[in-house]
Amino acid sequence: MYTLYRTLPLLLFVLLLTACQDDDNTSGVSVALHSVATDATSAMQARVHVTLTMPGDVTVHYWPAGNTGGTRTVQSTARRGHSIPLLGLQANTAYEFRIIPGGTESAAEEGTFTTPSIPQHVTDFYKESENTVSPAAGGCYLFASMTKPGCLYLVDGSGRIVWYRTTPNVIKAARIVQNNTIITLEDNTDNAMGDGNIILQTTFANDTLFYQVSGRNGFDRIAHHDVQVAANGDVVMITNEMKDGYPGDGLLVLDYLGNKKWSWSTFDAMPHINPENYRQPWGNSLFIDTDGHYIVSFRSLCQVWKIHNTTGAVLWTLGKNGTIALPEGGEFLYQHYAHRNADGDIMLFDNGDASRPMSRVLAFRLNELQTAATLTLNTPLPTALYTNIMGSALLLPDKNILAASAVNGRLVSLSQAGDVQWQLKTASRVYRVEHVAKPW
Repeated sequence: MYTLYRTLPLLLFVLLLTACQDDDNTSGVSVALHSVATDATSAMQARVHVTLTMPGDVTVHYWPAGNTGGTRTVQSTARRGHSIPLLGLQANTAYEFRIIPGGTESAAEEGTFTTPSIPQHVTDFYKESENTVSPAAGGCYLFASMTKPGCLYLVDGSGRIVWYRTTPNVIKAARIVQNNTIITLEDNTDNAMGDGNIILQTTFANDTLFYQVSGRNGFDRIAHHDVQVAANGDVVMITNEMKDGYPGDGLLVLDYLGNKKWSWSTFDAMPHINPENYRQPWGNSLFIDTDGHYIVSFRSLCQVWKIHNTTGAVLWTLGKNGTIALPEGGEFLYQHYAHRNADGDIMLFDNGDASRPMSRVLAFRLNELQTAATLTLNTPLPTALYTNIMGSALLLPDKNILAASAVNGRLVSLSQAGDVQWQLKTASRVYRVEHVAKPW
């Protein structure tokens, strides 16, 4: 009994002390260490590293120094070590931040950091001073330079750069895919065509989700022109194929570890080669349809194909000598960016050529059972925006059209009648542009 009576006062003291601490810090969590690192690929993002005394949540508020009205907030949950991205930063700007562990203001810690300047090659390609949209358009716009070093840009509806990522490689294609992630096809071999040997999928916070280099794992050939991510996370790309010395195109599917799951070749569908008139079909865009099958644009054929994702069967072809009859006025030449739009129609950028030096945007409503198509959109670009190669077009939420006039370095919003609503310009060519409703 003696031991019991000696222990009780000590136990009561500990309980009282804990209760007093809980009044001040209900979670008992505090910050053991914290640091801020800027991103080598972008002056417009940073990362706060926080180590807590025990697992818990962290809230970070950050704002331009002296301007709490510009405060942004990010949260990270249920761990001891946190790596928290800070997005939407301005370059060459001092910032203040406040770290709150476990929701306890009294345990908060504060600090400052300064973002670096944007490299000159980034601002040389896209000059904000020459690109102002007023009134501002909705959403943001993703595009890439075709230079080395390369840069991926996100500009807002007023034409202001809100995010970018540099790379030592040339970016051959970029897509916004599931969960607002970005997948790029890049090249570090100085290939002059649309070929790429690197595939990289990241978040806007620059977290790497997928990275493969040609020659490793199942990535056993060279990709070109486009890459996509399927609903199950598989990466699908257009590839170069060879048969008897003749070049063709293919599709390659890799799982998230880079293992090959499936491949296909245009030679499966066109096994007989006539040397006198054969040309590489030249796949230049890839879209995964709502049923999971693949819609591929073949430039040299002036056709769009739908390809079964397991059997490789060609389900239909749209275009010159295709299985689906084209409506009057629907003939297209050397098209790009074929996809199914929000209205359910097959939409594409019709480049034209020297015999018809006019680019336009077309959309077709298909009746696959009757192998017929109806033209639902026929929007000409102004003559000055004609581009004989590359380019893209998509339907915006307001039903205007977002198009890339590639060789002119112009990104334009058009009414369906073809009137230019606004345009942005770059220093040289852009392959395509995509719309991002809300990046973060």
